[in-house]
Amino acid sequence: MNLRRRAASVRLQELELGALGKMNRRHLAERADDPLLAARIKSFETAFGMQMELPDVFDLSRETDATLALYGLERGSTKGFAWQCLVARRLAERG
Repeated sequence: MNLRRRAASVRLQELELGALGKMNRRHLAERADDPLLAARIKSFETAFGMQMELPDVFDLSRETDATLALYGLERGSTKGFAWQCLVARRLAERG
């Protein structure tokens, strides 16, 4: 559910993220003595990056039948250890 963009368009999302980044930088500048704040901001930025990658990671439709067979995964299946392994590989490939 949280993998899909909620903004009406990519441009609107870019504007929202730009405004959020500006507010975060201002908030951080006013609280330079809070070492955890920068870490929290970075964790949200990392989560966003993952959110942007995951729809493609979870789309196994372009995997070959041979690759699916290597994992013991039936086409269209999204359950079980085989699916988790294939998705983990795809995540690792994307850094």
